[in-house]
Amino acid sequence: MANDANDPITLFITWTAYGSWLPGDARGWKKWKRGEQQPQPVLEDWCKDRMKEDAVLLDEQHRESVEDVIRKHSQIRG
Repeated sequence: MANDANDPITLFITWTAYGSWLPGDARGWKKWKRGEQQPQPVLEDWCKDRMKEDAVLLDEQHRESVEDVIRKHSQIRG
């Protein structure tokens, strides 16, 4: 199916914040150049113990702020 020049471009952008998805996580994780890995609770605990700061988790207000910035940048870039 050909894209019409007027069709909007859609991107799915995702990322994790510091400490929110560690190596060994029960949801699975990816190892550099090795791909998908099985959960490893001991590794996850080891990584958590070595964190320098608390994990960064976004609340509703933070999520709304991020969404607002993304929308503004999208408008600027057309």
